[in-house]
Amino acid sequence: MIDFQELKAAARIDDLVRLYGGEINRAGMTRCVLHSERTPSMKVDTEKGVFHCFGCGAGGDIIRLAQLKEGLDAVAAARFIDSALGLNLDKNVPPKERFESMKRAKIRQFKARQERRRRDMENRLYTDLCGKLHELSALKAEQDPMSDEWAKTVMNLDKVRFLIELIEQNNQEDTK
Repeated sequence: MIDFQELKAAARIDDLVRLYGGEINRAGMTRCVLHSERTPSMKVDTEKGVFHCFGCGAGGDIIRLAQLKEGLDAVAAARFIDSALGLNLDKNVPPKERFESMKRAKIRQFKARQERRRRDMENRLYTDLCGKLHELSALKAEQDPMSDEWAKTVMNLDKVRFLIELIEQNNQEDTK
């Protein structure tokens, strides 16, 4: 059995939020990990170890977050946190299972970091493509519609629009 107070002292709520793919900004805000959204609506107070989502109204401590996200009762949520963050506070778990739990936790944390990096890279690419779209649109307006340069610019505009649409479609699928 895991002591809840010991778990709350050892586990950081921001680590669990990051494990779920949340990126907490300096103001303590992130997109809610409990529902799909585009803008941050969840406040995470790492000092107090609590969260509150202004979008869906959910709030509580680290155990409540795991309960809501995983659909577990409090005891199972505590075990999940212990395992997911590799804390190994449950003394009833044999050493081999503890090792496997730590290994799974490290893999989950690695995957969460990789997903954050992918999203960051995709956001940078989207921003760059939007800038290029604006640049090409201005160039097209300046060029003679009968010139070869104008035709190349139109083709490049189509390519950039296509890539932007791909990223937007991918973002819509991610939020489902």
